[in-house]
Amino acid sequence: MKSFLHQLLKIRKNSRDRHIYIGQGFTILEMMVSTAIILLISGQVLVGFSNLREASTLTRAAQELAFNIRRAQNMSVSVVGVGIGGIMQIPNAVGLRLSSVAGNNDRYFFFADQNSNGFYDGVTERIEPDILLPGNVRITSITGEAPAGSGVHMIFYTPEATLLLSNGAGTPIPNFINITLTGPSGDVRRVRVRMSGQVTVI
Repeated sequence: MKSFLHQLLKIRKNSRDRHIYIGQGFTILEMMVSTAIILLISGQVLVGFSNLREASTLTRAAQELAFNIRRAQNMSVSVVGVGIGGIMQIPNAVGLRLSSVAGNNDRYFFFADQNSNGFYDGVTERIEPDILLPGNVRITSITGEAPAGSGVHMIFYTPEATLLLSNGAGTPIPNFINITLTGPSGDVRRVRVRMSGQVTVI
């Protein structure tokens, strides 16, 4: 009898231990809710990281454009020889050609204004290959105190780096231009170029 009671108590104790063990685990519903929360937080982190990366790319594109504008300015001041049509020549002026027309608004290039007419005449005036904007950044607009239209010529004349801004048709633009760079999500950075030669990322 004593042995039987001892066995019965042992069975009840084991059953209670199993019950406690099962009660301390996760149910399927709790696991599904936890997984959904983790996925939601991970998604938010990835979206934030993607936006941060795009903002960084956009800022870098604006800074590189500003740097290349200053580079054209420095090339005209230093009066260095450049390769024009495969021949080393000292140009009358060095400029940049930019466009906001789809298909051409993901790049810009240096050129030498050999005949001093104030705008880019063709491939024979190109100095270097196209400079591509990083990521999916595009030039979406070029504005100034006078209509800039879809393109702009930015020319620094030697030896004082005197700046001439003109639109795609060669009509002068007074005082300044704003070049708007836009990322895939619609964020923008602007590069302002003043007739004084000041270049600012805004």
